[in-house]
Amino acid sequence: MLRAIEHDQTVMSESNGNRVDDLFRRGVLRHKQGNLNAAKEMFRRVLESSPQYAGAWHSLGLIALQQNAISDAVFSFEQATIFSDSYPIYWNNYGVALLEVRRFEDTKNAFKKAVLLNQNYADAWSNLGRVQMVAKQNREAEASLQNAIHLKPQHKDALTHLANLYRLQRRHRECAETLQKLLPLHPQDDILTCHIAECYASTKMHEEAVEYLSQTIAHRPQQANLHYQQGVQFGEAGQFHQSRACFQRAASLPLGQDVWRWKHLAYCPVYFDNTQQIDEYWHQLNADLDEAIAEDNIYDWRMLVQDGFIPSFHLPHHNRCCREIKEKFTRLFAKSFPFERPESPFRVEKRDKIRIGFLVTPGQEGGFVRYTGGIVKQLNTSHFEIVLIYWPSLSDWWYSEVSPTGGTVC
Repeated sequence: MLRAIEHDQTVMSESNGNRVDDLFRRGVLRHKQGNLNAAKEMFRRVLESSPQYAGAWHSLGLIALQQNAISDAVFSFEQATIFSDSYPIYWNNYGVALLEVRRFEDTKNAFKKAVLLNQNYADAWSNLGRVQMVAKQNREAEASLQNAIHLKPQHKDALTHLANLYRLQRRHRECAETLQKLLPLHPQDDILTCHIAECYASTKMHEEAVEYLSQTIAHRPQQANLHYQQGVQFGEAGQFHQSRACFQRAASLPLGQDVWRWKHLAYCPVYFDNTQQIDEYWHQLNADLDEAIAEDNIYDWRMLVQDGFIPSFHLPHHNRCCREIKEKFTRLFAKSFPFERPESPFRVEKRDKIRIGFLVTPGQEGGFVRYTGGIVKQLNTSHFEIVLIYWPSLSDWWYSEVSPTGGTVC
């Protein structure tokens, strides 16, 4: 999220005590009270008397942003920078509005102007770093975000963007360290805690991830997501039985999901010490699959990778026939897929473009970008309508690579 800053003392300093200035100050007060329509009317009256009053143009831009009137916001902020180009706050908020209409180069230039006018403007540095990330200027983005954090060590947006940058660059240890700086701001945020554990796990530091989660669970034992994430880490480390216990505990807690009881079926140790351990693993796997099949569960097939499970790729390495196991997985998931397509209640309208849809299920985002992303970008949008149904982690790639040329997300 990019930060648009509201009224500031530097803006108020435009006032010089006359009637127009008094009207402007009353408009600012109405705005702060949440009376947007009254504030807007006062700012318009200011401009009727003084068309070059930059503060009024800027305030109208803020109200337009709040009301999601993006074109009006762009115009108003642009007018503010034309009539008074020395206020960094004007340029920062102009950049926020420009990004909404995907004018990336103009957005970047606006934020650069803001930090040029005020080197200590943490929000503008953070916004600039975010846009540089979208432009894949990773080195410049890191420097900008570090500047924001140096000026304001607990800057939520800058820390979040920097953690995402490190994640995209697979600098997982630095990602975890950055996310930990966010924890004091969000001490009860289970998702943030799980992200930190995932960063540790991405560098194969599964024991560290488990230990970190154990310490957190000691303070918040009823949080299902934490037990779930610990089950994931045990599973990735090949500790099948510990993983099974964590998932079952997570499923039994408030906000847990019943499907989590069987999440451990997705994991298989990479190494066994002897054939007896393999026998024990296969016996437990078969027994759990039989129990899962007997239950009346229907899984959301789109979420099988995220909240459900797929068979482990390690199973064929055991020098055993996997056919029976695969058939059991098939029976488990078959009831999640309807065999008959229902009649659509909507009238099919004639289209002048061929619609091409891409469904990207959770866990498959990287493969989609690597192997299919190039095809999507080369489709001629004057002939094809691109529809992408995706998990949120694809949003950065979509907005930087595909959205500027057209396309729909769901």
